[in-house]
Amino acid sequence: MESDTRVKLNAYQLAALGLLSGTIVSIATYLVMRLLLSPIGEHQPAESGESGSEPPIQPGIDPEMPAHVPHHFTEDLVIPGFTETGQDVERDDDTKGRSPEGV
Repeated sequence: MESDTRVKLNAYQLAALGLLSGTIVSIATYLVMRLLLSPIGEHQPAESGESGSEPPIQPGIDPEMPAHVPHHFTEDLVIPGFTETGQDVERDDDTKGRSPEGV
């Protein structure tokens, strides 16, 4: 008799219930974290530039990284029948009539 009174949900209703509960939990978590991380009563300056102090000037940084040739253990790894070396490619180009320009 107890099984007749239970509510049976189909797959779409279960998916919607999961989505709704996940949304509620995530919003609640966001609000709690926001309250815990921002002190009450502290005035935060608006983003329009109301703060009276200038941000500190950072020293110039070269945007380009120094060039170096990477060396990895797989660069010298040759697996017979799988890895094609430069000599294999040249031999294939000669036998199949291909040129380095792709013509």
